[in-house]
This record gives sequence, structure tokens and C-alpha cells, in this order.
Amino acid sequence: MTAQTPPTGTKAIGQFLNQKNVLEKFASILGEKAQGFIASVLTIVNSNDLLKNATQDSVYTAALMAATLDLPLNNNLGFA
Repeated sequence: MTAQTPPTGTKAIGQFLNQKNVLEKFASILGEKAQGFIASVLTIVNSNDLLKNATQDSVYTAALMAATLDLPLNNNLGFA
């Protein structure tokens, strides 16, 4: 039996980031800004062909790092 790779793509990442435990993690870091931050992450993933195929773990880890460091997410300004 082989380990299954989590599905990739915007829909799969969106479902992953909207899980209760993931939302709670972002809320503990960002407070009320968590939902907006996750929406920004999904917008960036959706607008970048390379990120559309990224793994859920990769996007989650990068998003957590950005949230922890209070980095802005703005694809138009090159902040992501």
C-alpha cells in the first residue's frame, strides 16, 4: 500500500484551509483578520499557475509563516 498524496488545486486547497482546525490556527495568530487572510491566500493561489498545483501542506506552511511574521499578502504589489 502506498501513501496517498493530498489532492492539489485551488478547490482542494480551499477546502483544506476552511477546515475547522486550520481556521482556528489562523484565528489564534491573526484574530478577526483570519478569514480575510485566508481569502487572500486563495486569491493568490488561484491567480498563479504554479501555486494552483502546489500541495496543501506547502501552501499551509507558507501561509502560516506569512501570518506569523505579519507579512502582507498582495499579489498586485508582489507581496505574497
